[in-house]
Parts: sequence; structure tokens; C-alpha cells
Amino acid sequence: MKFLHEFIAAYTFQQIIDLEEKDEQFLALKRARYAVSSEFGDVYLTRQVFLYLVIQNALVSYQIAGSWPLWWAEFANLVEKDFVLLLEYGAHNQKWRESVLKKSRYNCRLYNMKLSRIEKFIQNWNFFDRDMRFFYDFMGDFHFELLTVMKQPFDAKTVVFAVKMFGYAARIVFGDFVAFPSTIPIPLDSRLIQIYQFLEQNKATKKEIIAYFQAFSEKFAVPPLHLDSLLWLEYRKIYFSALKFDKKNNSDTMMMQTKTKNQKNKN
Repeated sequence: MKFLHEFIAAYTFQQIIDLEEKDEQFLALKRARYAVSSEFGDVYLTRQVFLYLVIQNALVSYQIAGSWPLWWAEFANLVEKDFVLLLEYGAHNQKWRESVLKKSRYNCRLYNMKLSRIEKFIQNWNFFDRDMRFFYDFMGDFHFELLTVMKQPFDAKTVVFAVKMFGYAARIVFGDFVAFPSTIPIPLDSRLIQIYQFLEQNKATKKEIIAYFQAFSEKFAVPPLHLDSLLWLEYRKIYFSALKFDKKNNSDTMMMQTKTKNQKNKN
């Protein structure tokens, strides 16, 4: 715990935001947004459709066959290529989404399950009726509405992640910064579970691990979704390096113990 405490303390909140805006996922969204906004005149419509597509995509961003940045780069490329069709036929165009998932290099797993999630979202959340600026200013309300639509528990990872990617995209679209609310929990995935187990050397329930990171969030006044960015973009480099070193040490220790045991048996 002490090591993680010192690591977080070394960053200001602004430095974390600067890291987020160098995140490859953020940059992929930025590239796609500028490409479509420069081609079409209806600012409101392009903004609504773009944000709607980002939310859809985030809701099915799990079980990825590749890195997250590669998947979001693939999504950004498809949005750039097909945006005129989406404006003409609607961002809820089912055939387009089916094609994206079927042909995706990185997100073709669990096709039927993911398509079902998107159908549920589309049927219950019409982007023409939603004030995206309001949801950006009040992302806690957006989180609650997504939970209701998707019928998910408060800490559902994909819903929380959808709020994060919406926040990224809205930051780009509206050109200003709104912090994620401190009430939205960290999106707990296998990476964070591994970090927790590596640091604390024990197992815990998901709720206990979420509470563990929430405590750090409150101590340093860094909302959980921004803390997630720091852990994802910076701490994981140190963690995986340390884990590799720890495994090597454990392996060397086991080899020494085996040699010593064999020598004793010979004697």
C-alpha cells in the first residue's frame, strides 16, 4: 500500500489529465471526431451521432482480442469511413453495427451477446431526445441512466467504462474539461485485481477491491475514473516490471532451494 501511496502522491491532478489526453484511446477518438466534423456542416447532428456511437462501442468493449488502443483505433477508422452513411440512416443502424462486430479484428468474440447489448441500448436510449451537454456536465446522472437502461448493478464495469469513454469524447466535442464525479466507481478489471493482489498479497472480493481503490481516490482527491487512467497509463508499467522481477526472483529462489535439497540428498 505504501508504494502505491507514494506513486499517486507524485502526480498532480493536472498531470493526470495531461496523461489522459495522450492516451491512445483518447487520441483515436480525437482523430475520428476532427475527421467527421470537418466534412459535415450540421454541428449538432454530427456531435450527437458521434457521442452516441462512442457510448455504443464502449458498452461492448470487453473480451477484446488485442489491446484496447488497437480496438479503439479500429473503431475510429470505421467511424471516419462510414460516418456519412450513419448520418443518412441513423446512428442506431443495426446493419452497420452487425458488420462492425462480425468483421472486427479485435472485437468479434461473443458476437450475439454484444449485439444484444447494443439492441437493448438502442431500444431504450434515443440520442435525439438526450442533451449530451447536460450529461457531460452531470456524468453522475448519465451513469445512473445507463445503469437503468442496461439493468446493471452500480459498479458494472462496462457501464462505468462507457461513462469514461463518453467523458473522453465529450471533452473533445465540447472543447472543455469536466472532471469525472467521485461517486462513479473505478472499472474493476483483471488488471486492477492483479495489481491489488500483487501489492497486498491476498485475495479479496470485487467490492473490497473497489473500496480499496476508492480509499486512495478519496485520500488524494482524484476521482476513481481519473485514478484508473493513472493506473492504466503509468502504474502498470512499473507494476508489470516489478511483477516480472518478482517472478524471476521467486524462480531463482526455487532453483537455489532445489539445488540445496539435491545436494543434501546426495550427502
